[in-house]
Amino acid sequence: MTPKEFFKRLHFASSLIGICFMLRWLLGTTIFITLIPVAAAVHLYIDKEPRSRKRILEIFLLYFLVVGYGFGSLWGFVGHTVLADHVAKSIGWATGSPFQTELAFYHLGFGIVGILAYWYRDGLWLALALGKSVFLYGAAYVHIRDIFQNQNHSPLNAGFEILYLNDLILPTVILGLLTAYMLTPPQSTQGKAG
Repeated sequence: MTPKEFFKRLHFASSLIGICFMLRWLLGTTIFITLIPVAAAVHLYIDKEPRSRKRILEIFLLYFLVVGYGFGSLWGFVGHTVLADHVAKSIGWATGSPFQTELAFYHLGFGIVGILAYWYRDGLWLALALGKSVFLYGAAYVHIRDIFQNQNHSPLNAGFEILYLNDLILPTVILGLLTAYMLTPPQSTQGKAG
């Protein structure tokens, strides 16, 4: 890859990050996550490659990993740094905890890996899907335990968008797509998603 191509791709990725941040902020988690399969379907509609089972799974998995886990994690980084006090109060946590800074850098790391998943696939998709999904299932466990032990029904602890959609449904969909993708024979694909 030439430096010119690299910077062109970097500019494209940074533009997408800005758009995704704005959409997530304006529309909320439910609509943002709902738009992921819509965007993947539009990609498939305009895609010139044959629509094999492998290709369809690849495109949907690409969007869920890059947008759902990549951009979603970068949004988590922003939430736990720039909006830290607001997020803490919305979860029912005390403000000013250094734990939030640690959580922010966790999100930043997975956000970077999620964005890189656009260009690097193979084992990176598996590592990203498993690592982030384990975290989200663990977060769901912590939220549910906090509901029962402390009656914490704060919106970002017990709300549908975070607990069910983001922490339980999203990783289940991604792991399901990844499993189907990995079990689909390679000869049924034509090239890489773009």
